[in-house]
Order: sequence, then C-alpha cells, then structure tokens
Amino acid sequence: MRISPDEWRRRTAPKQAANLAAQRPHLMGLAQAAVRMELLTGNEAWDHFLRYLEAAKEKFVEARQVADAALVSGVVVGHDDILRWKILRAEAHAQVQLVDAIMTLPKDVISDGEKAKGLLERLGEAA
Repeated sequence: MRISPDEWRRRTAPKQAANLAAQRPHLMGLAQAAVRMELLTGNEAWDHFLRYLEAAKEKFVEARQVADAALVSGVVVGHDDILRWKILRAEAHAQVQLVDAIMTLPKDVISDGEKAKGLLERLGEAA
C-alpha cells in the first residue's frame, strides 16, 4: 500500500518533533558555542595561533611531498624502506588533515550554531 507524501509527513511529524525536542539541549549548546567562536576568531591571539598552525602545516605538507618523491623515485626499493616511507607519508597526511581541522573548527562551529539557531526557532514555532 502506497501513501501520499502529505500522508507520510502527517504520520512522521510527531516523531520528528519529538526527536527535535530531545535535541534541544545540544542545539542550545551549539548556538552558544557559535557566539564564543565568533569572539575567538576576532581575537588577535587566535590570529597569532593560526600563524603557528600555518607554519606547522607547511612543514607537514613538505614532509608528505618528500615521502611522495621518495616513493616514486625508484631509489627506494626494499620492502622495509617502502613501508617506512609509506608510514611517514601517512603520518604527514594525517597531520595536515589535523591542522586543517583545527584551523576550520571555529568556522564549522559557527556554521553548526547557525543551523542550531534555525532548528531552535522551528522548535519555538512548533511548541
């Protein structure tokens, strides 16, 4: 038996509202964290910290490039050496990803906070 999209929305609306209401404390925390992140990103100390992160990222990118070059050079042929260079490359890549995640954390929290504010407004309208 098929139901119409309107019937499906009518049937699932109470459950969706209950799920959203259960998320209210989490949403409020995200909304508050967004305000803190907006204050952080305008802070001179954060900008100074970002410069250190950018310098570290450059070193990790360089280490990854060195490992890539070693792996394709043909000079590294032994199994143990290839494995060592692959591990070094994976570590450098993970470090680059970590620094990127740290650098974008405030932007991501602000974005999530805006979404949380919107959902909280919807909750206010539903109540």
